[in-house]
Amino acid sequence: MKKFVLIICLITISIYAQDRTISRSEFKNELINLETQKSNLLLEIEQLKNEIKKHNDKITELDKSIIECNESIVITKLDKLTKKYGKDIASMISAGKIWKGMTIEMLRDSWGKPDKVNEDTFSYGTFTQLKYGDIEFFFRDKKLIDWEEKK
Repeated sequence: MKKFVLIICLITISIYAQDRTISRSEFKNELINLETQKSNLLLEIEQLKNEIKKHNDKITELDKSIIECNESIVITKLDKLTKKYGKDIASMISAGKIWKGMTIEMLRDSWGKPDKVNEDTFSYGTFTQLKYGDIEFFFRDKKLIDWEEKK
């Protein structure tokens, strides 16, 4: 910022020096004017720094609130899963774990809505594929039989 003010001063002085000759009193007045502007800019910089600090403090406060809300949501979700599946399965689902024999509903409760679903019914059972990004899950009669990560 000091460089900026110095450059402004030099530009101002050079412009005035090129256009006309100024007296010592005009020079002093101009110098006083520029010093006043500099002081005002420095005050404004301080005010802006204080505002930035206040906003950063508010961001920190909001981040803490978001974390608390997310923790509350996780606890609420875990409570619902525990009521639905029991403590052990609920903890595995909330941790995003996968195992053969889990149901389509369990996977959706854990990973959310899949990107793609394919379902085919045959005389020997219903086969479903759920795709999440590069991972494809294979179900037979709504029970997980295998999965594959495509690279």
